[in-house]
Amino acid sequence: MKSKILKMILPLVALAVTAGSATLMSFGEKKSAQTNLHWYSRNPATGVYSYDRQATAPTNPCEGEDEVCAKGFTSMQANPNLINDNTPSQQTLFRAE
Repeated sequence: MKSKILKMILPLVALAVTAGSATLMSFGEKKSAQTNLHWYSRNPATGVYSYDRQATAPTNPCEGEDEVCAKGFTSMQANPNLINDNTPSQQTLFRAE
């Protein structure tokens, strides 16, 4: 009789442990997905922006903090010639002068 009870209880205990583990693992740290933006790179000589690509970063990485080198937007810009250093964007990258 005892062995019958143990045979029925052990699978239930295993199921409870599995369900509990799966529940606790679902509360882990969420990883943020990187968003693909439409990148416009700035020509340092002229200050004019031109379309680069749609990705998580522009083709040429910018490093520094002095001069704007690229702007990322969630949608394509109708007229890139109207983009300037003060145009609001989702992300602005800078390069050292």
